[in-house]
Amino acid sequence: MKKIFLLISGTLFSFFTFNANATFSIVAYDEISGYYGAAFASCVFLPPETDITEYVNAITPIGTITTQATVNYDNINLKNGKDQIIDNVRGNQILEWLHDQDGEFENKSRQYLILNNPSSGPVEGFAYTGTEVPSDKGSIINKNVVIAGNTLFPNTLQTMYEGYTQEQDFFIEKLLKSLTNVRDNSLGDIRCDGVSSYTAFIKVNDKHWFYNSDNLNEDAIDGLEKIINDRQKPKVCLSLISGTAFLANIDIKGNGEYSGPYGVGSSICSDGKSGDIFYPQFNVVAGVHKSCGTIEIKEDSGIINYDAWGTTLSPHCVRRD
Repeated sequence: MKKIFLLISGTLFSFFTFNANATFSIVAYDEISGYYGAAFASCVFLPPETDITEYVNAITPIGTITTQATVNYDNINLKNGKDQIIDNVRGNQILEWLHDQDGEFENKSRQYLILNNPSSGPVEGFAYTGTEVPSDKGSIINKNVVIAGNTLFPNTLQTMYEGYTQEQDFFIEKLLKSLTNVRDNSLGDIRCDGVSSYTAFIKVNDKHWFYNSDNLNEDAIDGLEKIINDRQKPKVCLSLISGTAFLANIDIKGNGEYSGPYGVGSSICSDGKSGDIFYPQFNVVAGVHKSCGTIEIKEDSGIINYDAWGTTLSPHCVRRD
């Protein structure tokens, strides 16, 4: 069995540079949420608790960059790339600057993905792959997405793109599907024996999830998929709390579909998707109508709670922080 290790000393990398070859990754922009995100998988075997997310990817409100292939320990290229995104530099200019700052050998062994919208302009994607980066290598650039990788089975990158574009759920699920589609088609790194990867992560905005394989027979994407699927997805709840002196028919989404009547202690919830607008409201039996305001569901909204109480003719409803 072929073994690929990245040695760790404490919480620091033992070597000043390491190879994150055998990598397939994506950076993307979600028009619904307005968030940038990234997904990454590699055949680097790491201790379970070691999180390399911040070593290889950076996300800002106006763009994201991933660095792979040969990556320096302190990864000054990632820091410089992030800083230039924040300074509204176009992605192609960032890649040119990073190329020129590297030595002649170093720039041949790098691979970058950049997606940003400088000066509030259109989202633009760019990629760079050095000549010394191992094959099968390459990139795909399309609207709001950049995919790149190296040391891969043929068709890995196209399979990743198809997974991302076919998924219609949350942005997080779209990024996850880009990875699972590679795994499910038995593609990925040519050096991982029988699995697609040993480490994988997903980032959206300021949150991320990662998983490292426990052994050489476990695919990291399996563990990451479980973490993503087990997370708390957004939903809106309306509760009739203590002191409520009425029965009410409740319409969580505000689309005219009421259920009930419910009494004190009841809590009614409904799942939402990014971009959904909820108008929680209720009709008091033999009383008045009450609206709780509006809320737009975000990718990371979690559970949004509203509390209702009062009397038949004087009901109240507020969002609970």
